[in-house]
Amino acid sequence: MNFENYLEKEGISEDMYGTMTSEIQKVWMKKHENFEKNQLKIQNEELLVKAGELVKSEIEKSTKGLQSEITTLKEELSESKKVKGKSTRKKEDGIHFQVEKFVEERKKAENKRVDKEFVLKIAAGITTGNLLSEITDHNPLQREFVEPGIGSAPKNPNLISMAIDSSFIAAARIITHVDRVNEEGDAVYVAEAAVFPLVDAESKAVQIKPEKLGIIYQMTEEILEDAEAMTDNFTEHFEELVEKVYNSTIITGDGISPIPNGLENLASAYIPPAALIDIHPAGTSNLYDVMQAVITSIKLANFMPEQVRLNPVHEALLKALKATDENYIMPSFADLTTNMISGIPIIYDNDIPDAKILVGELMRFKSRITRNITHRITDSNADEFTKDLITGKITMRNANYLRPNDVPAIVYEDIATIQSSITAA
Repeated sequence: MNFENYLEKEGISEDMYGTMTSEIQKVWMKKHENFEKNQLKIQNEELLVKAGELVKSEIEKSTKGLQSEITTLKEELSESKKVKGKSTRKKEDGIHFQVEKFVEERKKAENKRVDKEFVLKIAAGITTGNLLSEITDHNPLQREFVEPGIGSAPKNPNLISMAIDSSFIAAARIITHVDRVNEEGDAVYVAEAAVFPLVDAESKAVQIKPEKLGIIYQMTEEILEDAEAMTDNFTEHFEELVEKVYNSTIITGDGISPIPNGLENLASAYIPPAALIDIHPAGTSNLYDVMQAVITSIKLANFMPEQVRLNPVHEALLKALKATDENYIMPSFADLTTNMISGIPIIYDNDIPDAKILVGELMRFKSRITRNITHRITDSNADEFTKDLITGKITMRNANYLRPNDVPAIVYEDIATIQSSITAA
């Protein structure tokens, strides 16, 4: 009986079953399974009973036939005694001897048939247990489907390295940039025969040493030969590890060797324009006001911000902003997608802490790569060679810097600090 018919037998409709929780549905499935097992047991018992009756019937038929034959022989013996005269046949030829011999043999046969034990074997159903294999971890006789591709954790889609001036240069021990500093004086209009003002400036060379970043790994020759797709996937992941740290260091690097400098150490803090201090009444400023204040401060330094970068949590917070009347707040200088403000794109970046905001002309931040991500392998170590091992190495070298005159172009600051500056106490 299938499951649907069983439920109908028990008075459970399809709609009733559909409203049950998964746990209750499992109980009914288990009841059906037990019902099926019990029905099979009953059928097997009925087959055994029928088999026993069939054997008993055959024995009774055989016994009745034997009794009939004995009766016939006795009658023949009785008729033979009526015949007068002495018989010339041997004892073995006599009817009496033949009857006794026949009766004895039939009794032996009858005893043998009656005492015989009949065993009825009922074959079990064929299951996956009938697929025998000496392989313990899996059975090659059963179908196996391998999903195409290899799953992996996603990586940050908005890497900071795509927003800055990141480029490869020929290998160099030292990278030098020169800046004009300490500018003094300015041009002025003067009267006839008056002296023009003297102006002055200095140049300053700054040197940065590229730093190394990398990992090593070991693999056996067997896995390289027998699982090429997997080893390719592993090495791709190892390269992504290097790329991930390179990008995070662009933001958080402290410049203490061997760590390169990052925006947290080189970018400007928020310098509040006088006109924007305490511009908002207490409790009324929000993240839109914070972004607009930073954009304004950068423009006042004669730079043009290219983008705002925030942690993705702020996308939800911006969309959740409401006024006291529970209506959503959407400033006229921002678009409905929360992806633009004053014509400047807002990028949601997982590498930006949720307490921070990064705004500016990010292309002014330089990352010079003297060694691209490079993959090398070797088995030159004697111990590794004898163990059939190879060692892989994935490395890169780079130096980060921001020219002194470009510092005001990029602001990296705590959101709370900016909000406090623009909001009256």
